[in-house]
Amino acid sequence: MKYDYRVCIAQQGKVTFVNGKWQGTTPPDETNALMTCPEVHSFLTSSGESGWELVTVVGRARARADDAPTLDRLFLAAAEADQGWHTWDTLYLKKSLP
Repeated sequence: MKYDYRVCIAQQGKVTFVNGKWQGTTPPDETNALMTCPEVHSFLTSSGESGWELVTVVGRARARADDAPTLDRLFLAAAEADQGWHTWDTLYLKKSLP
């Protein structure tokens, strides 16, 4: 069986990029651009309705620029986000091809 794949980046509960393409309705460098991106739950629901299946999620945390280097973690605890960490998740989806 053949599959097509999507690599989706989510930040603060919003899907920001899918296969490198910005998902917001305003350019990413504008103020509040993140708020124009779809929420993760809505994105996954509409993707599932289109035949996409969530394969896995990888959580990541990057300390502020003046802190320690990048840390990779699975399933980040919410407490870390409250302590000044920049967090994002990578969602991997697949879809069967005819």
